[in-house]
Parts: sequence; C-alpha cells; structure tokens
Amino acid sequence: MKVVIVYFSNTGTTKYMAESIGKSFSDAGHSVQMQDGLLIVKALRQKENGKHSTNQVLSAYQTNLFQADVIGFGSFVNTMLPTIGVQEILSEKISPSHCFQNMKYYFSFSSHGSLSNPTCHVLADKIRRKNTTAVFLGSFDLRSRENHPALQPPRGTFDVVPSSSYQMLQKFSESLINHLNSPDISLTHHRIAFLPTFPQSIIKLMTGPIKINSDLCIGCYKCVEICPFNALSVPSKDGTEKIPSVSHLDCQRCARCFNTCPTRAIDFPRVGGCRREQSVYGQDTSKLKQNDLPSFPQLVSRFLSGLNWKCIAIPIVASSLIFVGWMIMKH
Repeated sequence: MKVVIVYFSNTGTTKYMAESIGKSFSDAGHSVQMQDGLLIVKALRQKENGKHSTNQVLSAYQTNLFQADVIGFGSFVNTMLPTIGVQEILSEKISPSHCFQNMKYYFSFSSHGSLSNPTCHVLADKIRRKNTTAVFLGSFDLRSRENHPALQPPRGTFDVVPSSSYQMLQKFSESLINHLNSPDISLTHHRIAFLPTFPQSIIKLMTGPIKINSDLCIGCYKCVEICPFNALSVPSKDGTEKIPSVSHLDCQRCARCFNTCPTRAIDFPRVGGCRREQSVYGQDTSKLKQNDLPSFPQLVSRFLSGLNWKCIAIPIVASSLIFVGWMIMKH
C-alpha cells in the first residue's frame, strides 16, 4: 500500500513522530511518502501572492494524496495557534475532497507541551469528512517540550521528555500496522470539527512582535526560508540593510524563527525571549542543565518570571477585554 504522512512540525518533534511512524510502515513493506505541511501552506500563500512556480508543490502534494491508500496527518499542538496545521491544511483550497477518494485508511497524531488540546481528534474528524467510507486506524498525542518563548525554560536549561513517551509512540506505530492487517477493526474518534481561535488572538497580543538584533544577525535568512506565513522577507538588494524585513500583520508568533536562529538574533522582548532557551528536536544539550517537564504551577511561574511588565500592561488589559467579550457572546 502507498502511505502518505503529512506533518506540521514547529521544532522537530512532530517530524520525528512522522518519521518513526513512517519507518514502521516501511519496515512492513509499504511505500511511504512524507510531506512537510508547513511548506505546503507556505506554497499556497506564495501562489496567492502571484508566485506561480509554487503550483508544482501543491500539484505534487495533491497527486500524492489521490494515489494514497493510507493517509496520516500530524501537527504540533499550540493552544495559542489552533489554525496552524488544523484549520488550513485540510481546507478545500489545499486538500480538496476528490484527492481522498482512493483513501482506505487514515490516522492522526500530535505533540503538545504542558497545555494539550484535541488537535489529533480535529485532524481525524476533518479527514473522515473527506471520505466517510475510510477506516480509522487510531490517534496518538505525545507530551513533549514547550516550543513557545513565553513558556520555554531559562537559558542554560533544558526540559527532558521521558523515554516512556517515545516508547508509547513506538507502540502506536506498531498498532497502526496491526490494525491495518486486521479485517475487523472498529476504532472511533471524538467528533470535534473545529478549535476556538480566541486564544490565538490573546496570546498573539500578549507575546508581542518579534525584534531582530542587527548586531547578532548574520544575514543567513534561514528564518525567511522556514516562516510558513511569509512574515519575513529578504531586504532590498541595495546593500543598505542585511536583517530581514518583518510583517507584524502576517506574523502569527509561532516562534519557529526564534527557535531556529543560529545566532539567537530573534527575540520576543515582551515575554523575555532573550532569556529563554531555544527548543529544537535533536539539539546538543550536553552543556545544558536538565529539568523534568514542568508541572502547571511551574509553567505559570516560568511564564511570569520572564515577562517585561512595562510592555505587557496594555496587552493584558486588551486580552482581558477580548476574553470577556468572547464569554459574553458564548452565553
């Protein structure tokens, strides 16, 4: 069978999950195709901006879906940014229903920090709506490290994911193969069609805009390459400026650039990003002090200790008003 696995990975953990699951399918004799969902979404935005060369990226992605017998979708869970990897990738613009007509089986997976949400169930439900005759193989949510600067550990420290979490991932991978070979499979998943977007508005306001330190920036433009929202762009070619241009309107505060900048030139001053350790799967942690994954009280303490209170007062008031307005509308 042909297996297509689409993953949204912010700092590498979900990509690792996709590769681990893919290896299990490959070892069982199936053909596996991996797709980076953030690159697909980036290609769509470039297409909308008139860059027709990206049509090939979207066309190849849709062809792979159409030819697949088994389709899996995975995403990092960011409670603040539910639209990344969930609401957009499975829209008709990117993943039209006719591309799923040959799908026989499907599954979903996600990775989350201290604050989980039902992303993997949302993914599964959206896939089911594309082809209601396909068989559900299962879902899995992995507890991982924080990947948002407002919640990441102080410089010089590192949150360690227990080995038991990765053992559970391996068991899930094996269960997918077992269910695929079982003629009487009857798994179900929670029917959750969407996630609320108001937390995104609040945290975007609280986190504040990024700031690029011109003294530390070396002009490698890795941040421009990996930004899924095209919020960063290469400056003009006249040589007067080397640091990337930033569109604060397009930036969604996903912190992918913050976590991957090789010189730590990117900061979120409002939440003390310069005082936080970067989070990238597979990074060298030999010189970092290791911590257990934080409990909720520890997470709150970590968040509050990094805030720049002079900058955060107005956003706190505005965020509170947004939340109160949302509660009033809800009731």
